[in-house]
Amino acid sequence: MGIQEINPVIDEFISLCERTKEPVNLPVRLLDEVKQIDANSLSKEDRSRVLKCVAFFSIHPDPDTSRDSIAYVVDGIEERPSELDYLISELKPMLLGFGSKKKQSGTSQPGLNPKLGYSFDEDENKRKWQENGGLMSIALFYTVLLTMKNERVSVNLNWIIPGIMNLLDDTTDLVNIKLNGVLLLKTFVTHCFDVSGTADSKWITFNQTGMFGMVEPILVNMCYFLPPSHNNSDVILESVYDCLIALYRRNFDLPVMKRYLGDTLLSKVILQYTIPKIGIKYENVLEYIIETTTRIVKLLGKESVLYMQRIIYVFGECVVRDPFVTTLKNREIIPNVIGMLETLVDVCPCDRVQQHRLDFLALVVILYQKYDTEGGVDAALLQRLQSFLAQLKHEGCDLTEPCEELVKAHPGLSVLLQ
Repeated sequence: MGIQEINPVIDEFISLCERTKEPVNLPVRLLDEVKQIDANSLSKEDRSRVLKCVAFFSIHPDPDTSRDSIAYVVDGIEERPSELDYLISELKPMLLGFGSKKKQSGTSQPGLNPKLGYSFDEDENKRKWQENGGLMSIALFYTVLLTMKNERVSVNLNWIIPGIMNLLDDTTDLVNIKLNGVLLLKTFVTHCFDVSGTADSKWITFNQTGMFGMVEPILVNMCYFLPPSHNNSDVILESVYDCLIALYRRNFDLPVMKRYLGDTLLSKVILQYTIPKIGIKYENVLEYIIETTTRIVKLLGKESVLYMQRIIYVFGECVVRDPFVTTLKNREIIPNVIGMLETLVDVCPCDRVQQHRLDFLALVVILYQKYDTEGGVDAALLQRLQSFLAQLKHEGCDLTEPCEELVKAHPGLSVLLQ
């Protein structure tokens, strides 16, 4: 491609990108052409503007487009680190802000003053910001955080923290603004600090930013964005849960991280509220909650024993014993429940597992009887239930006597228990 052909393509690409209001409308048709152009053949100004425009594709709905664009920008900044300064200088004026508050003047009067209450000015500012292409700043913000090294963090906190907080505080657009604030927070937590995160590091740690106390309550509150009040709750929870786990890992040492993970996310959010509320009515959400519970149990290890009884009870009452459990369309849910129980048994001390052997046995028998009554137990489910019973026996659970009594009372259980 000759130099006379390069400039029109670059000019059209930059022009279209800078006029675009939302990532989904970006000119993907030109992206591949632009990325194939040798950056060294461009002027410094064009290189920088191209890098900025490609960065807008970082949160594009198409995963391949997003991934390739991020790689292009990362490579560009690694080759020319000064490009990061350019991206930051372009980003700052685009950040969501509410303007300076007018100073109050005059003597305050006693009594109620409605002007001090909630105002729609902030929501109006956000609406204008969004209409003027403010969503594009999120993509640029995301790319900057992905490429920012720990030594650059402290001098940029003055715009990073307000920039993320303004998105997390949004009440106008859950998907495009608030959830993207969660994405930025997770990116900041996981990419901008030393892996060790130790207090003796020569660079600032996440804990030292003081952000934890501001963002953790927001994330926990978002864990209650459940159906039917919120659509796509599985997408919301996946984003929020992942961010919370990353937040706890980065902000605390291992023992404290486990305590927050268990007491807040597992116990308070999942077991106390989410599972009892959704039951089996919202299968996509339930599937993700089961997967997350399994993940948390693995992270907690033997300390999962603190929550074992509640896990058994809540999943037993709200899922296994539900009268309509056999009508689940998602055939992965019940095997995933069994897999979660297998993980729980695997990580917890044998003596505590043995104390709950009858509870585990009850879950197995109830599942078998429900499916047997409603049309039969398929071979895969039967094998999975029997495998779990074998695991219990391997952990030292003596099930001989209770199994014999159950078979006497219900001969049909012999297929499962003998």
